[in-house]
Amino acid sequence: MTIPTLAHSSKRIQEVVERLRRVPDTARMFSESAAEARRLHRVDQSLQARLLDLGMPHRGPAADPHFDSLDLANVGLGLGLRCPRWLAMRWWSKSLTQVVPGQRLDYRMELSASCPSPGHAGACRFEVHPRLRAAMRAGTCRETGPGRYAFEVRLDSGRHLFGGSFTELIDQIRPVQFHLLPYPLNTDLGFLRDSGLADCRLAANYLHRLGGSLGLPVRSTAGYFVAPPYATVHVWLEFQVDGDWLPADPFLLNALNRWGIVDPGQWPPHRSPQGLLWSVHDEFIELLRHNGQDVLLYPAMVVTDQHASPL
Repeated sequence: MTIPTLAHSSKRIQEVVERLRRVPDTARMFSESAAEARRLHRVDQSLQARLLDLGMPHRGPAADPHFDSLDLANVGLGLGLRCPRWLAMRWWSKSLTQVVPGQRLDYRMELSASCPSPGHAGACRFEVHPRLRAAMRAGTCRETGPGRYAFEVRLDSGRHLFGGSFTELIDQIRPVQFHLLPYPLNTDLGFLRDSGLADCRLAANYLHRLGGSLGLPVRSTAGYFVAPPYATVHVWLEFQVDGDWLPADPFLLNALNRWGIVDPGQWPPHRSPQGLLWSVHDEFIELLRHNGQDVLLYPAMVVTDQHASPL
């Protein structure tokens, strides 16, 4: 797959800026300097100038602009720059292509967390929250250091194509464009309706509610997309088919198809991404405890090994 170059992406640059401008400035933090945009997000000086000319939101003079970090991440995704967000999506697409239906996948993982309230008296005492421990493979969790744990996750893969009554629901998300959004904008269904933009959380919330109104067995869930060498926080849906709840993520698959980084023939939006989505809970709440208190932490997850065996 090729990454578009500036020589033939003028239309795409305009489209990206137009999407950015649908987000209100009140939702932005202009914390990224031009140098950070170049170093972290791969938005070079020439591209910055073109984005600014087209009206990309910023603060400060054109000679020393400051940008919103999510805006820069959306530029990277929209233009296929080799930035962290784009590379993460490439890892996700690579994992999709490597899934073999009919396998049981055992992942060995490591979790690490940092102190949520630096400077407190005494040492940190971390504990795995019961809901996170319940999602792991039983008996595999062990503490390897302060706030560090090793454990295993077991997922089954399969090839299921959702059809029938789910088709109408899946079709409703096709026009919505993927766009990284800040909280609480990513919980605002009115913003999705007005802008046509959503991130994974907002899209899942939208489809969950719409599915309920259509009388479909649909629920949203949260956890991790397990794409070695990392597991990344994610939100998606589950559809009930013949009594089983199967992962469904038409919004993400539609975005990957739109970006041209998966084969739409192999991964259409109505295919279940079984074997890669590890559900932890129906929404992201506290996953760890710190000094006896539940705390909202998204701990870093590293996949250290993967083993496949027949179901």
